[in-house]
Amino acid sequence: KVARMLIGHGGDVNAEGDIFGPALCAASLSGHLETAHLLIGNGADINAKGGIYGPALCAASGRGHLEVTHLLIGHGADVNVEGSRYGPALCMASEGGDLEVARLLIEHDADVNAKGSEYGSALYLRAARLLIENGADVNAKGGKYGSALKAASKNGNH
Repeated sequence: KVARMLIGHGGDVNAEGDIFGPALCAASLSGHLETAHLLIGNGADINAKGGIYGPALCAASGRGHLEVTHLLIGHGADVNVEGSRYGPALCMASEGGDLEVARLLIEHDADVNAKGSEYGSALYLRAARLLIENGADVNAKGGKYGSALKAASKNGNH
């Protein structure tokens, strides 16, 4: 009710925030579906970047908020948009271990070989099997470990 009131009195739905970025990013990070829907309906920029999690889709994906992720994609969020230091949405979903969100992103053409997280690619992360089944390059280079195999070996993921 407060967000609706603020918007009704001229609140800027695209105002840059602090560490959470614009309001849509903050709502998405917290999994507030109704608030995200309200913000989108009032002109929030679906792909706005800001905060430590990057765009709203990256924030929602990284926290495993499937319904919010679906809402954002349904309103045109770029599934391959670069996030922040955590990489694009698929890297964030994979790092969080949320296979349903990762699967949804892949179904909407997320790049299974996307790079950008500190681990290099989404492949090293918890969704490795799903990514391999969808064509991820097991020898992709990147990140602080250089490859998914080195990262897994260093961290004892056998």
